[in-house]
Amino acid sequence: MKKLLIIFVMGLLLFSSSSLAKDMEKKFSKVASGKPELIQEGAEKGFCPVCAMSINHNYKTSHGVVAKKSKDNRQYCSIRCVLVDGKHAHEGNKHVVVDAKTEKIIDAKTAYYVLGSKAPGTMSKISKYAFASKDDAKAFNSKFGGKIVLYDEMIASAKESLNSDIAMVNMKKNKMMYPMGKKLYKSNCRPIKDFSSYKRINELKTDIIKNKICDDSIKMKKLQAVTLYLWEIKRLGKSL
Repeated sequence: MKKLLIIFVMGLLLFSSSSLAKDMEKKFSKVASGKPELIQEGAEKGFCPVCAMSINHNYKTSHGVVAKKSKDNRQYCSIRCVLVDGKHAHEGNKHVVVDAKTEKIIDAKTAYYVLGSKAPGTMSKISKYAFASKDDAKAFNSKFGGKIVLYDEMIASAKESLNSDIAMVNMKKNKMMYPMGKKLYKSNCRPIKDFSSYKRINELKTDIIKNKICDDSIKMKKLQAVTLYLWEIKRLGKSL
């Protein structure tokens, strides 16, 4: 009887801690509290060039690359998408990030990061939030947990989890986003005959909105599903 009571209490504590973590995630919003600072050009500047997710909705995890030899600045929803973009992020360009406290764009390499907090991550199970001030990082850390690190450790962690992060995202796309996008595109959108004019996925998403290719019911998650299906299945030829 005593053993059963101990097991019950331990289970209750685990459930309570899990519920607390989820509550903390709900209390922290990644969305920009005001007008976000965007470094990309063109109508598509509000969407990630790798996954097409909204920069505004993932603003506090947003990273960017300021091109030194061209005007091709890019802003991503997350560090995961910076790494997926590969060459562009590593050819001598400047890496910037949004300060999760001030919501200003800062130099990524001089920032303090809270790694693995209970606040929600973007495209990764391991969240990464940047701060120009160490005091701000400490305040965030005391509330949401995690570990305060510098750029090199943050980027090493992101690279280490990249394959598992990609696998996690691909599983979601294969199970839910592609099938949803295919169904919605066929029933709620006008056909697109030529995809070759779109250089990046955020251009495609912007065009769907601008030219009202889909009806008014296709918004937010549904729009993302249609965009992913069209870009990765129809344009890039991935198998469904």
